[in-house]
Amino acid sequence: FKISKKNILTYNDFDKNIIRIIKIKIISKKKLKLGDKMSGRHGNKGVVSNIIEETNMPYDKFGNQIELILNPLGIPSRMNVGQLIEVYIGSAIQEIKFFFEKINFLNF
Repeated sequence: FKISKKNILTYNDFDKNIIRIIKIKIISKKKLKLGDKMSGRHGNKGVVSNIIEETNMPYDKFGNQIELILNPLGIPSRMNVGQLIEVYIGSAIQEIKFFFEKINFLNF
């Protein structure tokens, strides 16, 4: 575990008898199964309704298999335009064969 200094409080204001409070977050990976709830970075959410074999999944003109199929009615009904913009930018980047890595939440 990695404990940063901002997670350790010394002589807190709540109780003078407590010298330190250490907060630890434990993250575990689990395999996706039917009924699991998922959410996207644009606020869209849903429930896993079906899991099929990779060989049965559709693929695009480049031979790339589709990993996730969403209900197309969920985008306009929730006014989730950010999701569409992300798809268009991803398609444009794939066409020009430009790859990059974006890292979220850098520690400054």
